[in-house]
Amino acid sequence: MHTPVKKTHAVTVSILSYTDILGAMLLGYLIFGDVTNDPFVILGGIIIMLSGLYLVYREHKDTANKAS
Repeated sequence: MHTPVKKTHAVTVSILSYTDILGAMLLGYLIFGDVTNDPFVILGGIIIMLSGLYLVYREHKDTANKAS
């Protein structure tokens, strides 16, 4: 994980931690059979993941503008 941090912005690398949400949900289901039915948990996860995707989009757009 050290090499990507040196070559890109911290915002871009921090987005990778958002995938931990999906991994935790998958492991919870596979190991414990846990399925979340709480709409606030699902809504919160969606908000976090969409904000991460927006940051990726914005960083990509800013990088493309600086290159041209």
